[in-house]
Amino acid sequence: MEKIFQRLNKERLTPNQWYVLFCAREKIAPSGVNIYLELRGLVPEWIEDSVPTARALSLLMDIDDEFKGKIPKKDEELMGKNYMDSIKKYRDMFPVGKLPSGKYARDSMKNLEGHFRWFFKNFEYDWDTVFKATEKYVSEYRDDSYKFMRTSKYFICKGKFDRSRDSDLATYCENTVSDVKEDPDFHFKDNVI
Repeated sequence: MEKIFQRLNKERLTPNQWYVLFCAREKIAPSGVNIYLELRGLVPEWIEDSVPTARALSLLMDIDDEFKGKIPKKDEELMGKNYMDSIKKYRDMFPVGKLPSGKYARDSMKNLEGHFRWFFKNFEYDWDTVFKATEKYVSEYRDDSYKFMRTSKYFICKGKFDRSRDSDLATYCENTVSDVKEDPDFHFKDNVI
């Protein structure tokens, strides 16, 4: 139990905030706490669009593992020895500045670290595949001035309204591993008669 409180302290979360995160993940209403007060300390780093972020889900999984007696994987075991260098290389593949959506293309290293922790817990790709997939993704949007392109963290994973998560990065990695060839001239078209 002491490890859990040390982890919460390290993350600068109160037990009440952890409880609110847990309730958000489980889709239940928290009781006995001032939810509005606790949310002020959680948004946007821990909860975004009423959904726990990848970093929050990773923390909750680690605490679940602690309660179950499992030893959670350390970051180096999960993401590799020099994972921060790899995250930086990934981040630098995205354009500098804002996208046409008004959001910055490159997210903070801390946000990316949490998203990659979630990604590597759920998918078994290596960094080389991640880099190839990311280069393909960015190059596809480069020609159209990055219109409709996701930010670096949302490319890794994005929460949906039903509280599930999807990963464009995983899709691009799968297509990279499968060596899917695309015809650049092929487009769906409507025939108007």
